[in-house]
Amino acid sequence: PEHPTVATSLEFLGSLHLEAGDPARARDEFRDCLYIRQLAFGDEHPDVALARSERDGALRVTGDLDGARKQLQLALPALEAGFTELHPNVARAYLESARVEEAGGAYTDAFDLALEAERRSREHLHLASGALPERLALRYAAERVSGRDLLVSLAERVNSDDMVRAGWNSVIRSRA
Repeated sequence: PEHPTVATSLEFLGSLHLEAGDPARARDEFRDCLYIRQLAFGDEHPDVALARSERDGALRVTGDLDGARKQLQLALPALEAGFTELHPNVARAYLESARVEEAGGAYTDAFDLALEAERRSREHLHLASGALPERLALRYAAERVSGRDLLVSLAERVNSDDMVRAGWNSVIRSRA
């Protein structure tokens, strides 16, 4: 039962529980997934970092913002080391960090993290689009990790001219 394929199954179960509205159960599945991957690969492996970044979403939803921040602080450097800077998993971790900061009321920090997630995701889209047939590039553009909604929401909430300008500039760049 402590095999990496079991961890992958637990990760999928955790995602399903999270989507089904059972974050406490999701948190437990992600915890077990993380434990198995740490045993199999060690702390610095990208799969361990992915498990941490998945777990933080369940921690955030259950209100454990400090736990979520801790998981992300451990996950981000390992994700950046294990993948390229523009990899969607790295952008997703930045976006999740932004959601954690938003939940904690740190709107400016959340905005900066969402802006970084959007930048990385947008640049990856431009990179991938050059190698994909148009139909696949359009599908990827529609499904990619995006911080646009969070950027606009935070800019409206804080009502800062600089944030509104930066948020809308990012939205416009994502459509170019």
